[in-house]
Amino acid sequence: MRWRAFAALWLAGVLLSGCALPPKERTGRSEAVYQMEQELPREQPHPAPPEPEGEPDEPSMPPPTEEDWNERLLQGILDHEASIPLPPVDLSDLDLALQRLLDVHPEIFWVSNGTVTTRKRAGVLVEQTFTPEYTYSREERDNLQALIDRSAAACLAGVPSDASDYEKVKHVYEYIVTNTEYRLDARDGQTICSVLAYGESVCNGYAKATQYLLGLLDVPCELVSGVVKGGEPHAWNLVWIDGESYYVDTTWGDPVPEPGQERRLEISYDYLGLTTEDLFLTHQPDDGAALPLCTATRWNYYVAEGRMLDGYDDERLAVLAQIDLDAGAQATSVRFADQESFEDALWMLFEQQEIFTILDEVFGEAQEARTVTYTRNEELHTLTIYWED
Repeated sequence: MRWRAFAALWLAGVLLSGCALPPKERTGRSEAVYQMEQELPREQPHPAPPEPEGEPDEPSMPPPTEEDWNERLLQGILDHEASIPLPPVDLSDLDLALQRLLDVHPEIFWVSNGTVTTRKRAGVLVEQTFTPEYTYSREERDNLQALIDRSAAACLAGVPSDASDYEKVKHVYEYIVTNTEYRLDARDGQTICSVLAYGESVCNGYAKATQYLLGLLDVPCELVSGVVKGGEPHAWNLVWIDGESYYVDTTWGDPVPEPGQERRLEISYDYLGLTTEDLFLTHQPDDGAALPLCTATRWNYYVAEGRMLDGYDDERLAVLAQIDLDAGAQATSVRFADQESFEDALWMLFEQQEIFTILDEVFGEAQEARTVTYTRNEELHTLTIYWED
């Protein structure tokens, strides 16, 4: 073709793997509950009243269970109580309970830690209270909740009433990525406020907002904490789609450019619907996390959207490129089933320059000066080709 002499083919293969992506970090786990002790003065002894004769002893009340005081802690925080009475609880147990409570309830954004005050008399515990450290007053909390509700309503308005679980997860993924700016200095980056009230966050905020919005859509979703390649603390999600578990990482779906570079891809779908095997190539959950083995692939983005290729297929690539261009996109992403097919596709497209076959079919001679660049994810065998003017 005559126009090939004018085409600028820039084969800029960029390796995207793990922390090669823009840094995504969150505040690591630390103690959330602190302790104060007070010794009360001894009481003057009083003679015990005589026990009534002939009456059976009343059964004593059973001690509060862990479920009881967890519920008391939750209700006290929801009610914005200044001080929450608790039964005798070990400090480490209470710290863990508060962390779990905040992980399970992303809607709680107004408390981060607190102080336990224990009061003893003659060395014997007689009273224990938890004083939450609220980051907002009740009025401020209500004002922020109004902003959160507005953002959530905007998100949910785009979900059809008959949407499948996969469509709901994909929509929330896209909404968060396109409406949130990744910033290390984001305000309230550890809560849903950062995403849904301020539009900027770090990974914990992304993950909690994902959990919160999917909860409103009745899609089961959990927060998962751990590290990524290089030991960076990170947070992501575990979701259930049609009863099957998958991993989702909205933070890594937000392709933040390196300093000095221009953002070229609006959304990366590489981390939408991953198996345990896929995710553990770059992510490692915290020790002791009770997580299911995710093996289903049906609702992986690339499988669900017909973008998983068993081998090099120039005709399928041309069809997908046309679909993307008709939708206004300037890039086409695909995934290959294994390392061999991935390497074969790279060799055919860019070493053998079969990319020109696709350009001919999609653009014709009218697009003589079009530049083609690409990025790849070595772990997941994904390839994104940018069709640039």
